[in-house]
Amino acid sequence: MKRASLVRVHKERGVALLISIFALVLISGVAVSLIMMSRTESALNANYQRNVKAFYAGQAGLEEARYRLVPCAPPAFPGAQPESLWPPTACAVPPVSNDPLFSFAPPTVVGQALYIVNPGALDPAFDPRQNPNSQYYDWQYGVEFGESVTQAAARVVPSSRIMNGSIANLPPLPYKWVRINLKSEVMGGLDLDGDGAVNEGLTPVRAQGNDTQCITNKPGCSTDPNSTITSAPVYRVTALAIDPSGSERMVQAEVAMPPVFNPNGAISSKAGVSINGNFNAFGAWPPIVSGRCAGKTIQTCGYYGSKGTVEPDCSQPYAPPPLDTCGGKPRSHKDYCDVGDAVNGVSSAGQINSGNYDTVPDTTGSCKTTGAGCIYTVDPNDALAPKQSNWPYNMDEIISQYRPPNTEPITNVKDPVTGVPYVNCGTYDQAGNRKCDGQDAKLGTLPTPWPVPPNTTATNENPKYVFAETGPEGVLKLTGGSSGSGLLVVEGNLEIQAGFQWYGLIVVRGVVSFSGGGATPTNVIGGIIAGESVTNATTTVGGSVSVIYSSCAYRNSVIEQPLRYLGFREISRPRPAGP
Repeated sequence: MKRASLVRVHKERGVALLISIFALVLISGVAVSLIMMSRTESALNANYQRNVKAFYAGQAGLEEARYRLVPCAPPAFPGAQPESLWPPTACAVPPVSNDPLFSFAPPTVVGQALYIVNPGALDPAFDPRQNPNSQYYDWQYGVEFGESVTQAAARVVPSSRIMNGSIANLPPLPYKWVRINLKSEVMGGLDLDGDGAVNEGLTPVRAQGNDTQCITNKPGCSTDPNSTITSAPVYRVTALAIDPSGSERMVQAEVAMPPVFNPNGAISSKAGVSINGNFNAFGAWPPIVSGRCAGKTIQTCGYYGSKGTVEPDCSQPYAPPPLDTCGGKPRSHKDYCDVGDAVNGVSSAGQINSGNYDTVPDTTGSCKTTGAGCIYTVDPNDALAPKQSNWPYNMDEIISQYRPPNTEPITNVKDPVTGVPYVNCGTYDQAGNRKCDGQDAKLGTLPTPWPVPPNTTATNENPKYVFAETGPEGVLKLTGGSSGSGLLVVEGNLEIQAGFQWYGLIVVRGVVSFSGGGATPTNVIGGIIAGESVTNATTTVGGSVSVIYSSCAYRNSVIEQPLRYLGFREISRPRPAGP
């Protein structure tokens, strides 16, 4: 019995050691696995970080192109030189079909490119078109255009100093180049002209104000900057980024200038317009009004709603076209700044309740009034144009396009000294509407001198592009001498009181109402587009309202905004075929 027990114990010797060794091996295996997993995870994280860095570097390249595509873009930082890609001659008016960005003739899509190269501090200068063996060569060009990039007529410009490390303490961003091209129907792969085929590979595509695209000079694709809703060239922008470790990303976007919505009247309203009191609307400039001189009736110039003045020597004569003059200067039959076409005085898809104003065409060329104000334009426009069919604006689309971040929320505009917002908004009600109030609000800086003299384009204003988020039935109320310049977009209704001054375009989904009195007149130089109605309840002579149509007041401000994104994608960079 005792012997059997001893044998069993002897046989079990070493089991604990074997178990310990097995556990140690198991633990070591787990530890090694954890170390390998950690290393793999670290490698994956590092690779991810490199790829993310390259991705955002590519986006930085797109952003540089988007900024420099703005005509006459200001310097990227204080003290620098302007770095717009546009020639200086493109600053004055919006570009049309002969796109001055590409100086090659004719302005077709294929064979034209503009490169922004960013060699950085350590890389030598390079040209993405020249060396197929270079890691920076643009193989993607051949994919898009069906020909080698070496055949492209391209312009190559350096990147901005703020991007390429030329400024102290700012490292270069690792994108290598950005290519800018005009887009064609074939590149987009969609039938844009409705002919059942995708075959337009040469003619540039344009973006319209209703989020559609069209082919230049095809029916319904106007290049006229005076058209009701303008179109703009679509640019395809491609960026290649390679970080120092070799990670690379290629991103591509389509961008276009914001559309310009030209009012078809100094005031353009989808619903009715009600006019009372001392109200003035000028669709053309200068207004020609009746006057007396040396016992006989003549026509004279009127300014800011006045009926004109006649000097004792009968100066300011008026003669029929084409010899008509006003104050000794040729009369332009254009808008206030003498650049855009004249428009209607007041235009509406509804009725115009004009009070003491005539509602029939004025054949004498004088102001349409029997009261204190003046409503004026020139043929073939009408001073009062009610019941206009096919009202051209889709207010929902316009409001959608101008929402932040394309504009700045109005509550973000603050007094630079106190930091207090100029406009304060209440809480939303159950229907999603609220009221916003601004007293003596400064929504951008008025040009000086103010009012802007006729036949001039203001260049020293500091415009704002603000959006009042009131809800569709909410109200923005501006009182106490509020003023501004640029673009004011109101999601709901707009109430204006006493001495409001604005240089630019006002777009309101709902009702625009002028009310109140006071010694300071309300002046809008630019235009107003309202989705519902416009009313003027001003009855005090000293509280007059003047709306003067001027295309310069808003067109230049709109085209100075960064281009809007129409689409974005990441693409796999093509490689040459192997041997």
